[in-house]
Amino acid sequence: MANETLVEEVVSTKVDAQFINNLKSVFSKFPQRTVMRFRQDPSGRLIIRVEPTYANGITQVIEGYGDADLINTILSAGAGMLPELEKYHADEHDIEVAAEGEDLILEILKQFLTSGRKCTIEPDKKGRDGKTYRSISYRSPHNMEVSFWVEVTEEVNKLLDDACKPEWMQKEQKNEQETA
Repeated sequence: MANETLVEEVVSTKVDAQFINNLKSVFSKFPQRTVMRFRQDPSGRLIIRVEPTYANGITQVIEGYGDADLINTILSAGAGMLPELEKYHADEHDIEVAAEGEDLILEILKQFLTSGRKCTIEPDKKGRDGKTYRSISYRSPHNMEVSFWVEVTEEVNKLLDDACKPEWMQKEQKNEQETA
């Protein structure tokens, strides 16, 4: 009878240092264009995907688990502030994990919608799963794009509607709600 050993899979809670090293390598080559996307794994961990395109037309894809600080660090590196990646120590950062029922991508989108950055909202498209999705992208002057692909829901529609309203309309709406 063979000995059977139980092997528990150890899931790291820290951002992977190799992912940070890969990002350093990417941005040290000064890509002509970089796209950053997000997804959430089944256990709720945030995955950051970075797609740099270099001057020779080659596009590379790297991805790893990350946190909100890493998103900001990648945006800084994309703007040419490479020392920001040197300052980011993976072992000091926990991977962002969604709370029960939380959609991390939607939470990140909310932060971008209130950031004052300019974005483009594309027309709705049907996904392979038959659901309707919307593409929302933010482009910086440094050829850095942050792209979201979110399912169209009432919450998403309200978020985008509110984000597109001028501040004075938002104040009026808030006043009306308070007096009602």
